Amino acid sequence: MNIQEQNIDLFEFLEENPNYSTAHCISSDCRMGAGIALDFHKTFPSMKQNLLNKVEPSHVGKCLEYKIPNENMFVFNLITKRVFRDKPSYRSLENSLVDMKQQMIKRNVTNLVIPRIGSGLDRLNWFKVKRIIQKLFKEEKFNIVVCYF
Repeated sequence: MNIQEQNIDLFEFLEENPNYSTAHCISSDCRMGAGIALDFHKTFPSMKQNLLNKVEPSHVGKCLEYKIPNENMFVFNLITKRVFRDKPSYRSLENSLVDMKQQMIKRNVTNLVIPRIGSGLDRLNWFKVKRIIQKLFKEEKFNIVVCYF
């Protein structure tokens, strides 16, 4: 696994690298009203409605994929908490990452660009989150770019 961190806007990276999929954390209420989740909602406006038709409170620790229409790209929505005002646990994040990895393998997705997931408004420690990602993806041939801006 190759993981690299870059000081670049995630959405600029996606525009320049259309062969990458992406992921971010959301709550099962699909609020997406603040932080980078709001940027995802603005960038992919049809995604929220698509997710609202699928997600349930019991999906905490799961990942719901959204295929970008007319693109070979997915947004993996890591459901790490029940409602927007909750804080995720490392366990719910890890469980959703495990589910995402299975979906990536199924969809043959090897390139992923992410923000420092769980470490913004959700206040998880980025270095702990990074270790979880490294552990889960260590034997696989994934290219993971972490964007911070």
